[in-house]
Amino acid sequence: QDRSAISVDTGGPCVSSIDSIAMISSLAFQHVSAPQEQRAPYPRLVGTVPRASGASGTARSSGASATAAVLAAPLALRKARRKAKLHELHAASSELRELAKANLLNNYGERQMIFQEGQGHMLQDNDGESYLDFTAGIAVNCLGHSDPGWAETVAKQAGRLCHTSNLYLNEEQIRLGQRLVELSFADKAFFCNSGTEANEAAIKFARKYHFSRGEPRSKLIAFENAFHGRTMGALALTWKEGYKKPFEPLMPSAEFLKYNETDGLEAIDENTCAVFVEPIQGEGGVVPGSQDFMSALRKRCDETGTLLIFD
Repeated sequence: QDRSAISVDTGGPCVSSIDSIAMISSLAFQHVSAPQEQRAPYPRLVGTVPRASGASGTARSSGASATAAVLAAPLALRKARRKAKLHELHAASSELRELAKANLLNNYGERQMIFQEGQGHMLQDNDGESYLDFTAGIAVNCLGHSDPGWAETVAKQAGRLCHTSNLYLNEEQIRLGQRLVELSFADKAFFCNSGTEANEAAIKFARKYHFSRGEPRSKLIAFENAFHGRTMGALALTWKEGYKKPFEPLMPSAEFLKYNETDGLEAIDENTCAVFVEPIQGEGGVVPGSQDFMSALRKRCDETGTLLIFD
């Protein structure tokens, strides 16, 4: 936008020399490179142009040609520098991809994109290209990349105390647990490292709950198109066969019902340990559970003494 608005006063004669063109170009480049509030008015550029065959006199250059001359040098310089930088970046990226190929196990297949930094909803790769991020770290970065408040808090805490395990308490963990209980239906908070670990813990909590009552139950129910994780217990509750086939046999006590359908909920009986359900199925297509379905599910679990677990 700035470059398209550049104009140079050529009311006086201009010197036809490489040095003068470089000087004019430098002034224009400095102007468009400076912050808006620091930009000075363009200077009036005056000089002499020798006539052909040594004739004396002055000549007036046209506005269009003068503007082109002013723009050509800095743009060419910037283009050359960018080309050199991109060549350097591409070479670095190629080297990194080879290192990754040699040293990293590919869980999602071979990866080509190397991201260097992010700001808000934008990502920049190792080659200097920018991308609008619709993935958000698979729905993890809900505040965007490098959120200032989050980054400041993490840096501050990292400078004080990081990990002490669940054997001990720290104030931040206690305050966060209190906040989660206040804002949810939960009576207690249990912290783990990932979603699949949270579901593994929920399976164990459910099994232990019935065991402690002297009525052990093993059957678990989930729903078609559900995704609950990739560790062995959560994987057994995940619908997609392609995720499960290479790792069978899985936990044998998992069954699946149709999502958002109340017919068939009678399969939840007094032998059912727990029902796992996503209030909004994510990988299943971003499908919300209906009010009727969720209410009927709650009612059936209450009737049979089954735990209802929301993922």
